[in-house]
Amino acid sequence: MTRGDVLHAVGTLFADQDLDDRGRQQLVEAMRLTGSERTYVEYCGSSCDPSKRSYDNLRAWLKSNVEHNRGTLQTMLTRSARFMADHKVMPSTIFDIGAGHDAWVRLLQEAWPSAQVFAVDRFKIPGMDWHSIEQDVVEFIETFKEEEPTLLFLSEVIHCKPRNLDALSCPSVAGCAKLIVELDPSERAIDDRLRITGGRLMHPAEVIAAVGTTSETLLTTYEATFRYWSLAMLPEEA
Repeated sequence: MTRGDVLHAVGTLFADQDLDDRGRQQLVEAMRLTGSERTYVEYCGSSCDPSKRSYDNLRAWLKSNVEHNRGTLQTMLTRSARFMADHKVMPSTIFDIGAGHDAWVRLLQEAWPSAQVFAVDRFKIPGMDWHSIEQDVVEFIETFKEEEPTLLFLSEVIHCKPRNLDALSCPSVAGCAKLIVELDPSERAIDDRLRITGGRLMHPAEVIAAVGTTSETLLTTYEATFRYWSLAMLPEEA
């Protein structure tokens, strides 16, 4: 059982209309939830109701989750960077697509210190200044024009809507390396919640098939708060 399993269970209890504030606080104390974990539990408890669902809370949780699991994620990124370098792929520009926050950007900068890293999101990412690009992720991919060696990084983005995955097959990004981080399909509670808003979890083989890559890929599975997989995909010309 992961910590994520615990958080989902508590989130289900938080959704119970008969549970009052005192009962919720007792659950928080019994399960020793941190402040960010409680934010996520509250999001889970209200996610079935569009009028109560808070994506700001979700983004805050995602940032804290990355920061909390920094060591595990650094290892994954270092391995991905080494895999790409071994195949002569050394990006000078990296775009965190659908960033939501700046925690991944900082890890990516550490893994590729000579690259320029930008956050792409519908909303400006606080603290990113000119490195924040305010644009819809699909529109960004479909109109992408970049001549420098480029890495597209997508963490928990393609599961949101089917069009996000479809966009990765666009000819505009065929020459880009891609690094995708997604939740393992075994995270059924997240999958159930995603399907309410038109998304779903997927297997990495689906991503490879959709992108249509013929290049070698690096698949990594790991466990942090939840179960994840990461997929490093070389550009087509590599």
